[in-house]
Amino acid sequence: MDQMVFAPGTLFSRIFHASPVAMTINAIPGGRYADVNESYCQLVGYTRAEIIGRTAVELGLISPAERAPVINSLLQDRGLSNRPVTLRHRSGELRHGIVSAQTEEFDGEMYSVAMIQDLTEYQHAQRALSVSEARFRLFFESVPLPVWVFDMETLRILDANPAAAATYGYTLDELLTMTIMDVRAPSDQEEFRAFLPSLRESITNIGVWRHKKKDGTPMDMSITGYTFTLNWRR
Repeated sequence: MDQMVFAPGTLFSRIFHASPVAMTINAIPGGRYADVNESYCQLVGYTRAEIIGRTAVELGLISPAERAPVINSLLQDRGLSNRPVTLRHRSGELRHGIVSAQTEEFDGEMYSVAMIQDLTEYQHAQRALSVSEARFRLFFESVPLPVWVFDMETLRILDANPAAAATYGYTLDELLTMTIMDVRAPSDQEEFRAFLPSLRESITNIGVWRHKKKDGTPMDMSITGYTFTLNWRR
């Protein structure tokens, strides 16, 4: 059989080889590669010539135990969608992704046409983000000065640190049901609303404002703040 299952020059062939997503065509049930695109070659570290005619198990990309449920799904359901998969790169590095596939018949033989989306870099980025968020949380909660985050439109308090709760006399849960106006003297609220549009993304000395504790005790607070975007909201 020719290396190209679907004739060269067809729309499918052009899309297949130009796709930035890894794609493969495999004989079913044996698993022999009939064709792969360059994106798949980069994903696993082998050339197209090295891959075609062999199986993923022979190349060490996946173990027989890992491959079996994938083949069973293809034979039973004639396809699969967004199934997690781990491939072993030629270097030994594990590449994590999701695979979607469907079966097609060609010249009396059954093949799977699969797309594998590499999530390895995404997962690395997510782990780095988790570490960064953990460091920020540690910093946020250990700062001895009151700190909070609020929505610029609704003025609702989205987060606050323990120092804010202790200074104002509220629990953290109580603060998260409040707006920043709830801790301000009524006489200052309209002035502060007028000031908010001038708050910038750079750290700014907002000045001294009259706040109040839960029990009504007034406090003159020197405020520093800045704006940022979170989930498309300031």
